Amino acid sequence: MAGEQEQLAVYNPTALRRSSLAKFVLGSFDDNSSDDEVLTTAFKVGRRRSSLVGIGGTIPEPPAVTTSLEPPRGIRPSMSGTNLPKRGREHRKMDLQRDFSVASPAEFVTRFGGNRVIEKVLIANNGIAAVKCMRSIRRWAYEMFRNERAIRFVVMVTPEDLKANAEYIKMADHYVPVPGGTNNNNYANVELIVDISKRIPVQAVWAGWGHASENHKLPDLLQKNGIAFLGPPSDAMWALGDKVASTIVAQTLEIPTLPWSGSGLMAQWSEEDQKHQQTISIPLETYAQGCVKDLEQGLEVAMRVGYPLMIKAAEGGGGKGIRKVEAAEEFGACFRQVQAEAPGSPIFLMQLAQHARHLEVQVLADEYGNAISLFSRDCSIQRRHQKIIEEAPATIAAPTITEVMEKCAVRLAQMVGYVSAGTVEYLYSEDESFHFLELNPRLQVEHPCTEMVADVNLPAAQLQIAMGIPLHRIKDIRVLYGESPWGDTPISFHSPTNPPMPRGHVIAARITSENPEEGFKPSSGTVQELNFRSSKNVWGYFSVAAAGGLHEFTDSQFGHCFSWGENREEAISNMVVALKELSIRGDFRTTVEYLIKLLETESFQNNEIHTGWLDHLIAEKVQAEKPDTMLGVVCGALNVADAAFRTCMTDFLHTLERGQVLPAASLLNIVDVELIYEGVKYILQVARQSLTTYVVIMNRTHIEIDVHRLNDGGLLLSYNGCSYTTYMKEEIDRYRITIGNKTCTFEKEKDPTVLRSPSAGKLLQYVVEDGGHVDKGKVFAEIEVMKIIMTLTVEEAGRVHYIKRPGALLEAGCVIARLQLDDPTKVKPVYVRRGYIAYELNSLQHRQLSDGTCLVEFQFMLPSSHPNRMSVPVSISNPDLARHSTELFMDSGFAPSSQRMGVMVAFSRFEDFTRNFDEVISCFANSPSESGLIYEAQATIYGEEDAKNIREEPIHILNIALCSADHVEDEKLVPIFRAFAQSKREFPKFFTFRARDEFAEDRIYRHLEPALAFQLELSRMRNFDLTAIPCANHKMHLYLGAAKVRAGAETTDYRFFIRAIVRHSDLITKARRCQVSLVGTFRIEESVRSMVMRYGSRLWKLRVLQAEVKINIRLTPTATAIPIRLFLTNESGYYLDISLYKEVRDPSTGSIMFQSYGDKQGPQHGMLINTPYVTKDLLQAKRFQAQSLGTTYVYDFPEMIRQAAAVVSVMGNMPGAAQSLHQLILSTVSLQALFKLWGSSDQYPKDILTYTELVLDSQGHLVQMNRVPGGNEVGMVAFKMKLKTPEYPKGRDIVLICNDITYKIGSFGPEEDLVFLRASELARAEGIPRIYIAANSGARIGFADEIKHMFQVAWVDPDEPYKGFRYLYLTPQDYTKISTMNSVRCEHVEEGGESRYVLLDIIGKDNGFGVENLRAAGTIAGESSRAYDEIVTISMVTCRAIGIGAYLVRLGQRVIQVENSHIILTGVTALNKVLGREVYTSNNQLGGVQIMHNNGVSHVTVPDDFEGVYTILQWLSYIPKDNQSPVPVTAISDPVEREIDFIPSKVPYDPRWMLAGRPHPTLKGTWQSGFFDQGSFMEIMKPWAQTVVVGRARLGGLPVGVIAVETRTVEVTIPADPANLDSEAKIIQQAGQVWFPDSAFKTAQAIRDFNREHLPLMIFANWRGFSSGMKDMYDQMLKFGALIVDSLRDFRQPVLVYIPPHAELRGGSWVVIDSTINPLHVELYADKESRGGILEPGGTVEIKFRKKDLVKTMRRIDTVYAKLGYLLDNNQVVVEWLEKHMQEDDSTQSVIRENIKHLRRDYILKHIRSLLQANPEVTMDCMVQMAQHITGAQKAQVAHLLSTVDTDDPS
Repeated sequence: MAGEQEQLAVYNPTALRRSSLAKFVLGSFDDNSSDDEVLTTAFKVGRRRSSLVGIGGTIPEPPAVTTSLEPPRGIRPSMSGTNLPKRGREHRKMDLQRDFSVASPAEFVTRFGGNRVIEKVLIANNGIAAVKCMRSIRRWAYEMFRNERAIRFVVMVTPEDLKANAEYIKMADHYVPVPGGTNNNNYANVELIVDISKRIPVQAVWAGWGHASENHKLPDLLQKNGIAFLGPPSDAMWALGDKVASTIVAQTLEIPTLPWSGSGLMAQWSEEDQKHQQTISIPLETYAQGCVKDLEQGLEVAMRVGYPLMIKAAEGGGGKGIRKVEAAEEFGACFRQVQAEAPGSPIFLMQLAQHARHLEVQVLADEYGNAISLFSRDCSIQRRHQKIIEEAPATIAAPTITEVMEKCAVRLAQMVGYVSAGTVEYLYSEDESFHFLELNPRLQVEHPCTEMVADVNLPAAQLQIAMGIPLHRIKDIRVLYGESPWGDTPISFHSPTNPPMPRGHVIAARITSENPEEGFKPSSGTVQELNFRSSKNVWGYFSVAAAGGLHEFTDSQFGHCFSWGENREEAISNMVVALKELSIRGDFRTTVEYLIKLLETESFQNNEIHTGWLDHLIAEKVQAEKPDTMLGVVCGALNVADAAFRTCMTDFLHTLERGQVLPAASLLNIVDVELIYEGVKYILQVARQSLTTYVVIMNRTHIEIDVHRLNDGGLLLSYNGCSYTTYMKEEIDRYRITIGNKTCTFEKEKDPTVLRSPSAGKLLQYVVEDGGHVDKGKVFAEIEVMKIIMTLTVEEAGRVHYIKRPGALLEAGCVIARLQLDDPTKVKPVYVRRGYIAYELNSLQHRQLSDGTCLVEFQFMLPSSHPNRMSVPVSISNPDLARHSTELFMDSGFAPSSQRMGVMVAFSRFEDFTRNFDEVISCFANSPSESGLIYEAQATIYGEEDAKNIREEPIHILNIALCSADHVEDEKLVPIFRAFAQSKREFPKFFTFRARDEFAEDRIYRHLEPALAFQLELSRMRNFDLTAIPCANHKMHLYLGAAKVRAGAETTDYRFFIRAIVRHSDLITKARRCQVSLVGTFRIEESVRSMVMRYGSRLWKLRVLQAEVKINIRLTPTATAIPIRLFLTNESGYYLDISLYKEVRDPSTGSIMFQSYGDKQGPQHGMLINTPYVTKDLLQAKRFQAQSLGTTYVYDFPEMIRQAAAVVSVMGNMPGAAQSLHQLILSTVSLQALFKLWGSSDQYPKDILTYTELVLDSQGHLVQMNRVPGGNEVGMVAFKMKLKTPEYPKGRDIVLICNDITYKIGSFGPEEDLVFLRASELARAEGIPRIYIAANSGARIGFADEIKHMFQVAWVDPDEPYKGFRYLYLTPQDYTKISTMNSVRCEHVEEGGESRYVLLDIIGKDNGFGVENLRAAGTIAGESSRAYDEIVTISMVTCRAIGIGAYLVRLGQRVIQVENSHIILTGVTALNKVLGREVYTSNNQLGGVQIMHNNGVSHVTVPDDFEGVYTILQWLSYIPKDNQSPVPVTAISDPVEREIDFIPSKVPYDPRWMLAGRPHPTLKGTWQSGFFDQGSFMEIMKPWAQTVVVGRARLGGLPVGVIAVETRTVEVTIPADPANLDSEAKIIQQAGQVWFPDSAFKTAQAIRDFNREHLPLMIFANWRGFSSGMKDMYDQMLKFGALIVDSLRDFRQPVLVYIPPHAELRGGSWVVIDSTINPLHVELYADKESRGGILEPGGTVEIKFRKKDLVKTMRRIDTVYAKLGYLLDNNQVVVEWLEKHMQEDDSTQSVIRENIKHLRRDYILKHIRSLLQANPEVTMDCMVQMAQHITGAQKAQVAHLLSTVDTDDPS
C-alpha cells in the first residue's frame, strides 16, 4: 500500500505446521498473570519454578515465572547448575541395542520419518570446522549404517590449503579446487558455494562457523535450488543471526538487553500475531535506527550509550568486527578497524558490561516447531572478545537464573521458526542479572563441550534435522530424555518424564597459532610435530598434522582440546595434564603454555573470572612458566651453534655433491653466540669437541655438555645431572627455544629504524603520513593477519618513511617502513650478563669479625668440567695410596686440585677492608688441601717439587664487596687494588742479578729456582730477548725469542724455544716397561730416526727445525753415566742431520765442551756446552721466508740437485728404483748412510755436480761466477750445471733458471726477464736442456711511492665528494720536489686562487713501473716458445706460478707440479673483486694439481721439491745431453732376448700391463714382464684424456716414447664452476679404443714432445675410430685429429706403429697414423691376431649389405627359406598353403593359426586400401558404414586418432 512503512518480515513456518503449538505470550510466564505483567528491564530473578525448558510436543504448557527469592517446594531441576554433575551419575543406563539394520540414508529417512535423503554433503569450510564435521558425522554413520562412508563429503580446497597440507583435505571423499586468497574468494563466496553444490551435485551444504555460516543468502539460494542447508532457514537466520535484528527481537520479547545504539526499539508485534505466531516485522527504518552510519554519528551515539562501550559489526564474529573503546579518543581508530574487518556490515554500539560473565545456551530445533536447550556453557575467558577457554555447564549462575536463560533462548528460536543448532549468548553480571547479547545462528566452535555433557552428536543432529527427522526420533535426543533410543513415541519437551541432566563437567581449550608474549599475535607456517595423547577423559581434534601447516588466510585456531571430569576441579586437572603432554613444534608459537598458566591460576580455579580477566592478565604481562634462565641460555646457545654447525656441514656437502669445494675453514668447530633475554645480553662461545660433546664458554669459564642430535631436528642433552629435549625455531628477529613443554624467546639485535611485518598478511593502511612523526610506542600502521586487524607500533620516536604501500601482501619479517629517529643514538640498552661457574657447595658457615662485620665461609668443589679439575693418574707407584686415591679422589671428587675454599665479606670503605684483611685471610689457614693424606697424594703423584708448587699455588677465592658513594672509574681503582694485592702476596719469588751486567736483573730467570734454571740451560739463549709463554703442561717451558739487534734495527728473527726436563719415570709407560740400554752411536741414531720419521711430516709442518737431547747413558749397569748430546737439524726440510757429542772437560781450561761421538764430526765439535744459539744470518732468514711460503730457497736447489743426482747414481742399476724413492728418502739419515747402504763409494763420482751462477754484467750479458748464496740483486737466479749421471758419467750440462720468491715476492720485472732471456738463449745456443723452477707472483705491479703522499683531489663538489672528482693535482711545492725525477707529467693551471699542477701521467722514478714489465714478459714468452722448439725444456712449479709465470711453464710444455702449488693467471683476491663476490676460496682451487694435472698442463705431480728435482733428473736420463748427441743407452738388467709374458686378451685390460708388466696374477712373488725393460716405464699426463696412455720407457736400454690405448671405459670428471652457483660437477663416460677430442690432443702433444727430445716412438695402435657425436664435433674433434697428422708428419725419429694381439685399427684412426704420412720414419706392424678395416662388421653390413641383399642371400643359402620364398610374394597363396597345413596341426594356439589370422587381416586391409585409392569418392560413405559397427570405446579411439592426424589444407 502506498505510504505503508517498509517492513522486514520474519516468517514463522511453525504457524502452518503446528496450529496446536502453545501460544507465546509476551510479558507473561504464567497462565494466571495478566498481559501487563512484564519482566523488569534488568530481568533480575530469583529461584523459581521452571516449565519451559523445552517447548514443543503435543501438550503445550504456558511458561511461568516467580519473582520470589526463595524456591518453592517441588522445584524441578533445570538443565544446568552446580547440582547437576552428581545427579548426572544417577542417570539410568539405556539399552542401545536395536533389532533392525539400516543400509542406506534413504532407508534411514523412511524408517525415521524424514522427508529428504542426503547422501552427499558439501562442507563450505576448512580447518578444524571441516575436520570436526566429518569426524562427527562419520562416527554417527558407522553407528547407524555400519559404514562410516555412507555419507560422502565434498570439500573446497584453496591453493593455500593444499600447500599447507591441510588435514581435512585428506579426510574428504572428494575435493573441489577454489580460488585462493581471502575468504570472499572461496569459503564466504555464496554464489561459488551454490555453484559447486549444483555441479557436483550434493544434496546438502554444511557451513560450520565463520565464513558464510551466518550469511542468510546462502540458505535462501540453496533452497531455491532444492539443496538442503544444515542450519536455519534464511528468514530465521536473519532475524536472530543479525546482531541488530536479534537484539530488537529480544527487546520486543522483553528480554533484557544492555544499553545500545538501538535501545527501546521494538518490532511490530500485535496481539493477533502473538496468537497465530505468524510474523515478526522489523521495519527497515527501525533497523537503521539501531545502527550508526559513520564516525560522526557514532561519536554522538557513544555519548548517549556511555563509555566504555563496544563497537560491533552486525556481520562480525569470532573476535572479528568488534572493538572495545574506553574513551572518545580511541573511537575513530577502533571504528575504522571494525569497518575493515567486516566490510559493508552495519555497525552498532553497545555498552560494555564490566566484569561480566559470558554465558550461552545451546539450542536445537527441528522444522516441526520443536526446540530444546542443551544446557549452558561458560565462555568468559576471552582475549580480544575471542573465546579461549570454555566450559559446560555454566556453574556461576544460580540454577533458576540459568533456567530462565534457557527458556528465553528456546522462546527466541521458536518465535522465528528457527531450525537446526544455534546459540543464545548472555552477559551475566555480579549482581546476578543477565542481558541478551546475541544469537549465533550456527554451530559454535565450542559445541563439543555440550556434546560431552549431553552426549548428543550435534553435527549428526544437524544432518538428521535437515533430512526432516523430528527431534523426538533422533536417538541422542531420546536417550537424553530417558526414552527408548529407537522408539517413535512423542516426547513432551516442555514437561519431560525424565528431565535431562548434564553428565559431569567439561573444560575446553582452543589451540591457536598465536604468541601470548606479543599480544596474541597470530602467525602461520608449517608444523613439524603434533603429538596429542588422548585418554578416556581427554580428547582433541586438529586441522593440521605433522608436515602440514597454516596459511595466512586461515583462522588462527587449529585445534580444540576437551577434558571431562566428575566435577569442575577434576576436569581442570585432566586438561592441565593433557596440555603439558601436548607437543607441537612448528614455525609459529602456540597458546598451549599460556593456557596451562591460566588453568593453574587461583582465580580460574576459584571460578573468579570475567570477560575482561584475561585481557587484564595480558596488560599485566602475566606470562607462561619459563624454563630456568641459565638452562634456557645453555639450550639456546647449543641450538644456535648446532644449527650453524649443521648449516656449514650441509653447505659443504652440497657443494661437494656438485663438485665444488669450500675451504676447510668453512667447517666451523666454534661459534660465537649472542642471546638477549629479558633485557640481558649473554655472550657465549660454543665449541664442538666431538659429535656428541659440546663446550659452552662464557666469561672465561666453561661447561662440557653431552649432546645428541635427534632425527626430528631437536637436541637431547645432559645438563646438571638431568636430560632435556630442546628444539629451536629461528625467526626474523629472535630465536624460539622449546625445552620440554616450556618455551623461552631470545631476541636478536634489533635496529629500531627498521620497521618490519611480524607476520605474513596484508598492509591495510598507515595511520601517519609518509614522513610524518610518531611518538614512542604509538601505532604507525595496521595489517590484517589471519583475518584479524593488528596494529604496529614503533619502539622509538621519529619520522616514518613508507616502503610498502597499502594493500601490499606482506611476508613475515619484510620491511614495511623505515623510521628516522629523533635521537639517532637511541638504541635499546642491553645489560651484558656475567656468568659464573656453578660450584658444588660442601659447607656454608656464618661468622663475625672482631668489629662485628658479618662474614660467610664456604667450601666447594670445582665442577667436573672445570679445566683445573684433573683426574688422578691411573698408575701410582704406592699401592696403598692408589687405593686411597681411588676412594678419596675418584669417587667423591675430592681431588687435591678440586677442593676449594671461599670467603665473602662486605665493607663500607676500602680502609675497613685493609684494617681487617689479616683476620679475613686467616680463614684460609686450615684449608682442606692441607690434610696429610692429600699432601702425600700430591707428593707421590706429582713429585715433591711439583707437589710443592701445587700446594703453594693460590687457588682459593676471596670475594670482597666495597660500598662507594661516589662513582670511581675502573682505571683509577685498578692500581689501588693491584698495589694492595701485591703487598699481601706471600709466595716465593726469585730474582737474578748478575755482576757482569752491573747487577741489572736477568729477567729470563725471574721466578725460576736457580737449580731449575741451570738445568734448562737458559743461558744458551742469551742472544735473544725472551718472553715466557704460559703453557698448560707445567713440565714444559716455552719461550718466544726475538734476536737481539742493534738499536733502531728491526727484529726479523723470531723463534720458539721449548725446554723440558724428562725424568726416567716419563720414559716408562704402562704399555711398555723396559730397560733403556743404548750402546753405540748406530743404535742411538736408529732409535732417534724411527721417532723422527714417525712424526717427521708433522714436525716439518710446524717448522720444528732443530732439536737437542741430553741423555745420561751407562754402558753397563755399574759404569759411570756418560752425558751424551744429540743434535737433530732439518734446515731445508729434505735432509735430516743427526750429530752425537759427549760432554768432556778440557784438561787445560777445565771447561766442558762438546766432543763428537762416533765416526762423524759434527759442527758443534770442540765448542763449549754453554755456547749460545746463533741468530739467523741473511741466508737463514731468506731460507725461512721461502719455507714459510711452501717452497725451497733458490740457493738450496743446487744442493738438492746434488743429493738427487747421488741417489740416481746409486740407484741407477736397481730394478724398480723409481718406485721406492720416496720410502728411501724418508728412511735415510744422510748421504753417507745412503752410500754405505747401497755399496762402495766407487759407484758415484765425488764431483757429481759442479755449477756456476750466471750473472748479468753491466752490458746485460751473462757471465759465469761463483758468489755467496743470497748475493743476488734481482728476483731471478740462473746456474749452469754439469751433472755426472749413469747415462753420462763424464757429465752433461744443463741451464737452471729459478725465481727467487724472497725478492719482491718473485715478481717479474725487466731485470728478472733479462736474466731469464739470456740464460734461455745460452741453453739454446749450446743445445742443452733448460730447467725452469717457477715460484713467482707474475709481472711486477709498480707503484710510484714518491707521489703517494703528495697528490691532491679536485672534487666536483667539495661538500659532496660522492659526486666524484675532476682531476688529481700537485701543489707547486710538491711538484718542485719531484720534477727532477721524471716521475710525472703535469699541466699547470690556475684555479680557485691557487696554482696547481694537474697530473696527466704518472711514470714513476724507477724502471719496472708499468707496461715495460708486460713488454719484457712478452719477450720471455716468445723465448720460451722458441726454446721448446729447439731444446728440451722442463719446468717445475713450486709454491706458485702466476700470470707470465704460468705462461712460461705452459710454453715449456713438460711441467712437474708440486702438490701444494698452483698455476694461475689471476690471484683469488683480485678475481673475486672482479666477480663482485667471494666466489673462490684459494688459489689452489683455481690452479692446484686437481685442475692442472687433470687438464694435462702438468705432466706429473710430486709431493715435495726434492721428489720434483729427482723427477727432473729421471726425465733427463731419457734425453740426449745436447742436440748433437744420440739418445743415451744404458746397461740393462732385462735381457733383450726375453719373452714378453703378458699377452693382451680380447676382454678390456689395463694397457700398462702390456707396457711395463705386472706382478703375476697367479704365481705369487714372480713378475709377469711387459714389452719394455722392467721399471723403466714412466707415464706422463696420466689423469688427463685417459683413453690414451703416454710416457717414456726403455727397450733394451734404449729410451723411447710410448703411446698406447686404454681398452676400458673411463670416467672424466668435469668440475663445477664456483662462479656459477647452479653449476654441478659432471662425470662423463668415455669408451675405450676411441679417440676423443682430449685424447687426440694428448696424442699429438706427446708426439711433439718426443720429437723434440729426439726419442724413437712406439705407438701401440688399438683404435676403433674417432668419437663423432654432436658434442665431440663441437669440441673440435676434427681439429685435434688433424693435429695428430701434423705432429707425425714432422717427426724426425723412427716411429713404429704396432697393432697388438686382438687389437683393431679402423677408419679414420688408421688414416692419421698410416706410414705414408711420413714414409721415411714411420713403419706399421700388425700381430696376426689383430684386425683392421674401414668399419666394424656391423657397420659395414648396415651400409653395404642392406635388407634386399640379405633376403637374396637367405634364399640362396637357406633351403627351407627358399621353399617359402614363392609363398611370401603373394599373401593369398600363403593363406591357402597354411590352411592346407592346418589339417596337420589341431592346436588352437599353433603358430600357423596365428599366422593365418594376421595374414588374412593384412590381405583384407591391402584390398580395402587399394579399392579406396581407386574410388576416393566413397571414402566418407565407408567411414559412416564402419562407424555403425564399432563400439563406443572404438569410436573414442577413432576420434582421438583423427584429432592427432596432420591434415593438409585442400585449398
